[in-house]
Amino acid sequence: GEGWGEGRHPSTYMCLQFVWDEVSKRSKGGAAPTVFDYGCGSGVLAIAARRFGAGRVVGIDKDEAILEHALENAALNFGEEDEEDEGSGLEFLNGRAVMP
Repeated sequence: GEGWGEGRHPSTYMCLQFVWDEVSKRSKGGAAPTVFDYGCGSGVLAIAARRFGAGRVVGIDKDEAILEHALENAALNFGEEDEEDEGSGLEFLNGRAVMP
């Protein structure tokens, strides 16, 4: 598929382990953490963070086609109805709109 982070590269695995460790550690205090994934690519780390228990996750990328791919991946993981539902705790934003 398009974008970075298909989960096959050792650096992706290391990042997944880091996200797991941090979300787990920070969730123990009660409040679920917020995670920002800058340069989210395929969205694999953002999706994983939400699955690992982050309360709110924002994936940001500057490539509109890549964002569409991330949304498709989110729909595969959480269902079509949650694809753009802010209540799901996962959203993807165009970085050009966030930081011109």
